[in-house]
Amino acid sequence: MNDFSTFHAVIQERMKEPGAQYYPDLWWEKELKALLDDLDVSIQFIKGECTDEEFYYLSEIFDDIMEQTKSVDFLKCIRERAERVENAQWRCELAEDIRFAALYVDEN
Repeated sequence: MNDFSTFHAVIQERMKEPGAQYYPDLWWEKELKALLDDLDVSIQFIKGECTDEEFYYLSEIFDDIMEQTKSVDFLKCIRERAERVENAQWRCELAEDIRFAALYVDEN
């Protein structure tokens, strides 16, 4: 069993930062580093521990993760997780973020 407190803390910091959407550099690298340190653990987090809101916020860095990893497993994970998001507007926005992230991997 993994301790996902680091993931939760990094995402919560971004969610609470006023104006973070306008000044993403303050938290962007922290989120990327946390998820890229061990992609398998990140996938476990997204599948089972990540709230819809946390997942929604993380979607802003999906394309960066895919650019660096080209991970078909990560792409599959975020697609499956997006289907479970209850908020219809978020699901729509997530689909767009995932579409852009998918451009970094050849699934054929």
